[in-house]
Amino acid sequence: MDFTCGPRTYDGHKGTDFGLLDRQAMAVGVEALAAAAGTVKALRDGMPDSGLETPADILAGRDCGNGVIVEHDGGWSTQYCHMRLGSVSVTEGQSVARGDPLGLVGMSGWAEFPHLHITLRQGETVYDPFTGRPQGSPFGEDRNPVWATEAGIGYSPFVLQSIGFASRPVEKNDLLADASSPENLPRDGEALVLWAQAYGVRPGDRLTLRIDGPAGRILTETTIEIDKMQAYRMIFIGRRTPAAGWSAGLYRGSVTMARAGETGPAEVLREIEVDLR
Repeated sequence: MDFTCGPRTYDGHKGTDFGLLDRQAMAVGVEALAAAAGTVKALRDGMPDSGLETPADILAGRDCGNGVIVEHDGGWSTQYCHMRLGSVSVTEGQSVARGDPLGLVGMSGWAEFPHLHITLRQGETVYDPFTGRPQGSPFGEDRNPVWATEAGIGYSPFVLQSIGFASRPVEKNDLLADASSPENLPRDGEALVLWAQAYGVRPGDRLTLRIDGPAGRILTETTIEIDKMQAYRMIFIGRRTPAAGWSAGLYRGSVTMARAGETGPAEVLREIEVDLR
């Protein structure tokens, strides 16, 4: 459980992950910046951005993938993992200021998706930057976050990361490659599918996905009741394309969520449109 007793982590995870939407964003390039001033203690580059598909002999003992360790005053250090192949832009012994680029966010090492993993340590002790206490400390309100105030890093119990339309059934790997939604789709595709990616689902959550056709007619609607706590959940609904194809026009998709124990109407989290031509 995470520092709020929520599901946004897993056993043994020693850092904070800053995820990218998909591999497209990784290809464009997102800089990994030094969290504080210090000296580069160690680094590694040369590992492929193939994540868990990396051959075992290359991955063994290199879960961090391409990465950098920066030492700070007071015995503190920060470690940056899963950086993009060939992107590490610092050298051992180099002094860096807060905000200096270290390289680019990637998917090297033990990674299921493109992201930057940061571990905070004092000596050999791993600290949770959201509480300012050693990892594994009992839950409590006595938190002293180490994030800079202006960073604005907060906590959202539930996040609908993205939604979109597709003309065929989708899988997690499809969205890992490209999680954008097209403005137009063919009327004669295999199907009309609405997908969603969410973080922080809990038992009892009710996620409703709905597709409205032209003139507001409900094409399909499904409510999924979550039965277990999950950091990540991908869901989708859809219908196969009729023999004559879909009617031309705008189709609207929406995602609504109702959380167990919360009163009031379900909240419409996101709406999106696609033009079938």
